[in-house]
Amino acid sequence: MALYGDEYVPPCTHGAGEVCAFFRDLHAVNRVLLQVELELRETAPAQLTLLPASIPRPARVLMTPAVWRLLDVVLQRHRCIVSVDINGDGIDVEPMRPLIDMLVRKAPSLVMLRLRTVLNKDEEVQALAASLLAAHRLQDLSLEGIGCMGAISVGLLASFIQNTTTLTKLSMAATHIEPRYAPDLLGALSLNTTIRTLTLSTCSCYRGYVCQYGPLLHCLVDGCSALRTLTLDRCCLECTPGLRLLMKALVVNTRVSTLSLCGFAGSEAFVEFIPQLLAQNRTLRSLTVLPSATEDENKCRCVEIQRCEHRCMECADSDFGGVASIAAGLPYNFWLQELTVDLSWCSREQCRRFFEAFRTNCTLHKVVVQGIHKEDFRHVCRRIRESGIAGRVSLHCFLPLEEHVEDLTACRKVLQIYLDATRPGRDELLRRTLTVLPFRKHVSMLVLQMTAQQVASEFARLVSYLEREARLKHLNLFVGGPVLDVDVRRRLLVALLRNRSLQVLELKGDLVTCATEALIVANELCTNNTLCEFSLLHGADATAEDTFMDALLRHLIPGLMHNHTLCSLLLTMQTYSVPYHAVLGVVCRNRATTMCAANFVLGTDRSERSADALSRVQHSPALLRQVMQIASLDEIEAQFAIQRALCDHQNDAAPS
Repeated sequence: MALYGDEYVPPCTHGAGEVCAFFRDLHAVNRVLLQVELELRETAPAQLTLLPASIPRPARVLMTPAVWRLLDVVLQRHRCIVSVDINGDGIDVEPMRPLIDMLVRKAPSLVMLRLRTVLNKDEEVQALAASLLAAHRLQDLSLEGIGCMGAISVGLLASFIQNTTTLTKLSMAATHIEPRYAPDLLGALSLNTTIRTLTLSTCSCYRGYVCQYGPLLHCLVDGCSALRTLTLDRCCLECTPGLRLLMKALVVNTRVSTLSLCGFAGSEAFVEFIPQLLAQNRTLRSLTVLPSATEDENKCRCVEIQRCEHRCMECADSDFGGVASIAAGLPYNFWLQELTVDLSWCSREQCRRFFEAFRTNCTLHKVVVQGIHKEDFRHVCRRIRESGIAGRVSLHCFLPLEEHVEDLTACRKVLQIYLDATRPGRDELLRRTLTVLPFRKHVSMLVLQMTAQQVASEFARLVSYLEREARLKHLNLFVGGPVLDVDVRRRLLVALLRNRSLQVLELKGDLVTCATEALIVANELCTNNTLCEFSLLHGADATAEDTFMDALLRHLIPGLMHNHTLCSLLLTMQTYSVPYHAVLGVVCRNRATTMCAANFVLGTDRSERSADALSRVQHSPALLRQVMQIASLDEIEAQFAIQRALCDHQNDAAPS
């Protein structure tokens, strides 16, 4: 199929329950789009999303004008492409400038448009904002990481927000607006009747306009009638009157059930009003209190603007411990169901009081801890046990092992462990860790950095752990330097890939150094029916590693066709070879099959195609992960959902 002219792109046949004929050519099209680091992926049954391609090294840009031409034709011609999700963090977005013009023309037909750190020029923001006025299908909009929006851009966006009848989700995280134009946007948001989920950054660029800004935020929280989920990131706003007005509005709000406050816990207004919010607000069911996403004010994109504005006379930096004020309100709250906090900025006494207050609250089902100082891990784990609340607490943070291995890993709440054994004097710590890990069945994720010499000396313990472990789901293994012993290298590869509990395996180091080892990896991958994501990244000579990767890909081609579990494969790879694209095609097939099966389980798509997908991957861990992710279910709930769907499908298929 020739792919560089209008006549070679088939028309869209997308319709109700129909899969567009374009899907037959999707893999060939993606082979071309990889040259500009983009791909089209089926993210919902019969619907495509334009995404950055997952490639380990920058692509070789070949025939770029023709590639952009192809993408433009495909975007404009196909209704089945309903979403665009481009995150520019960490990539050079300058070569992607042609994409902006395409999105301006495509926006009116999109259901979801998410752009982060992609729009760097105000004229680009203006053009895109103008196109949104005709976006009558758009439901999900993210314009994140925009340095500073000017008058025209804000005016156009405000007009769209005020008049849209379809938009339900809006994110403007890390996006800043010139102070004089902020009232236009905030006023439009307060009049909107459709947005249910909203994310905003509240920053210092509003200094000097406090009298307008505070009341407008109050009106937004009070007036946005459909709003149910609100995330506010206080990256550098220090205006006490404005924060007080905002917190007062949140206390009396009767609509928002899910609230996230990032960077507020260090403010005097938070300390004053959060106990009132917990005691008086009967609507709130989920509360998240975390540090700001912008860790340092100097990193804020509006730092130059702040220097030009007048500082509010009532502003003052403060360093209050937010968890103490949360603890003060918890005993009087009878409605909150989930609370997420960061304890890394709390004293041990504050932690003790917090867990004691949590113990007295019988309606709060779950507390998620996102951060803990490494020195306080033992103390926090002990407090959780002593308070009798272990069943209601989840630690979503890594435990960095440095000492007290036996005590720290004994806490069943510690699920994620990190050990850098490459630092001097860590040999004994590594030995003790590998000795105790087989008895810590609750650990589900392990990040382990080792030297090649440590791999050789601790080989028996490491392999024994891998062969016995039945609960570990995610392993990152980084090996520094070449492992010279061939037998050690190959037996380790076999042990890693024959483990049937691992769902995610990331290997970095010189573990594959010849065609024989490439064949070992290929054979084990083809027969592994539990591994969902696999990464193999090298640090050796690039020419040699490309040779071994080519051998690995050639060996994978025939056997991987029968594998329906592997949904992500990342190799140290740069050459766009025929074997590479053949393997990539299988991975994309598995990803789409799993997605369709998950939608069948959740009842969002009961087509024959999705039913067939469920029959293929019904026992795959990838299906379980996908159901958990789409529906925000825990593992047990997702398992029950899959079993119910299988029973329903079998009953429907049975002859009457």
